[in-house]
Amino acid sequence: MSRRRGPRILSILFFFFLLVGGLLVTRAYYPPFQQWLAEKVPELDRGLEEITKRLPFSDSETSPSDTVQTDLPPENDDPPGGDEPSPNILAQKEIESGRKILAEKRTDYEQKLRDALYHFVKAYEYNPQSKMARLEAGRVRIDLGEYQRAIEDFDRATSLDDHFGEAYFQRARCYSEVGPPEMACRDYRAAYANGVVDALEFRNDCDSITKAKAKAL
Repeated sequence: MSRRRGPRILSILFFFFLLVGGLLVTRAYYPPFQQWLAEKVPELDRGLEEITKRLPFSDSETSPSDTVQTDLPPENDDPPGGDEPSPNILAQKEIESGRKILAEKRTDYEQKLRDALYHFVKAYEYNPQSKMARLEAGRVRIDLGEYQRAIEDFDRATSLDDHFGEAYFQRARCYSEVGPPEMACRDYRAAYANGVVDALEFRNDCDSITKAKAKAL
């Protein structure tokens, strides 16, 4: 019953507004009509109120067409998971920041190294699985003379990837400085075996030293 009454009332409203529009136009171009219209407008308003009351939806209700269901979250709410970058992305941004600092031409060389190191450390704090963050941090520590801490960084890098040739090569540099030399030779061999061509010369030196020791015995 309410479904039939709804379209009928809407049709009445349409013709009602059409009539009011015609009357307003007539009022603007036909002055004698103004007095009669002024008397009839209150009656038309009352009629409109009566029709509105008969509509199937009261003021306190919501028309079905006004409510649209959606699976999208409200605009003010964060989407599932939020927009916060992943630890891997955050770590990569820190690595890039550290590399940019190293590329700067600065007179305060040591401070530049420490500024870069700060970002590399932040990188592996964000993502402990970042072998590149450990590698970059270890390289800077070598330049700062912090060999033992650099070895720790390279230890972590090679534990994350046991084929990480560059980490073996850099750790070999540390062992060449602080010993034992056997550890340096071991890492130079591992570096060359994992694709670091620069390690070949050092590996050959190690082999020569080993052979010389063997002959001396």
